[in-house]
Amino acid sequence: MTPAAKIATGLLLAFCAFRLNGFDVLFDPAGWMCCATGLGQLRRSGEDLPGLAGRVAVAMAWVSAAAWLFPVAADGESVVRQVIGLANGGGGLVAVWLVAEVVIARLRASTREFRAGLLDVLRWAVSGLGAMALLIEYGYGGLGGTVVISWFGALVAMIVALYRWAHLPCLAPEPSPAGRPPGVR
Repeated sequence: MTPAAKIATGLLLAFCAFRLNGFDVLFDPAGWMCCATGLGQLRRSGEDLPGLAGRVAVAMAWVSAAAWLFPVAADGESVVRQVIGLANGGGGLVAVWLVAEVVIARLRASTREFRAGLLDVLRWAVSGLGAMALLIEYGYGGLGGTVVISWFGALVAMIVALYRWAHLPCLAPEPSPAGRPPGVR
């Protein structure tokens, strides 16, 4: 699987829910670790943005594991649960921003300006609408359903774009010094 496909799969696992008897079978920490793995493959010497985005994705794996163990609190419940829920939502938006920044930088470096611009717009939509949805969840505003549906549409468009562009050479991992693909001996 290519790095961009791993990132897209990770975002799919981290943000989408498939519930059976109230249990989400798409384990969010596994999605964040999948993102971190794809970002690690995109890291080249001298670039620290993929490393930073990868570290944030690993941190999000821990935060989402805590959120899984301690579900988001309803009114009047524990402040700790509310903080974990806020960290999970806000941290996820920061992670998406950084992941998209890594891919945008690669696309721009290879003169694929249209794709970079499209992903930049999708990043703003996912982050902006996600922040609005997070505020609405905590009681700051209305139009909750409209915002969540719009956010989900932007997220799906971002994931589809990453899957479609996964084959691009600019999103391929750095070849090993021996000229073989990473992991091949």
